Amino acid sequence: MTTRLPSIFGAAVLLAASPSIAAAQGAALQPITIGDDLADKREDYGRRDIEELTATLRNDIERAFSRAGLLGGDGADIRIDVVLNDAWPNRPTREQMRAQPGLSYLSISHGGADLSAVIQDSEGREIGRIDYDWRTPFIEDSAHRSTWSDAERTFERFANRLVEAVREAEARA
Repeated sequence: MTTRLPSIFGAAVLLAASPSIAAAQGAALQPITIGDDLADKREDYGRRDIEELTATLRNDIERAFSRAGLLGGDGADIRIDVVLNDAWPNRPTREQMRAQPGLSYLSISHGGADLSAVIQDSEGREIGRIDYDWRTPFIEDSAHRSTWSDAERTFERFANRLVEAVREAEARA
């Protein structure tokens, strides 16, 4: 004779087995760190642009983790330290144009970003790492982009890869 479990109990068992729910406390994203290469460009690009970039990166990561059900608070099981190592604008930044009046917003460049993250468990042990950088391969692709379009595209891709890296780290732990 087969005993049938009530559907509510079955759903609870399925939820407990789900990788995103299994980490009940989720992941805690630490403040974004600026790498040395980008820090050296802070005055050239402008502090405001760097602050806006880090805020955009954080928002992209939080959005990706929220969609995946992995975002936790201070008591999270996993800690994520992200470094924005470098970034390249598609067009001159406000500060660059202010400092160099001969620059034009019509100037275009290969934009993108270089990022890394370390994933740690609640004991502080490294359980995962991700390095990702991307720059637009064709200058023609930059013609109709805003100042940080390709860096922002890189952030979105990085955030999605970071979600996968956290899931893989959870599975190994």
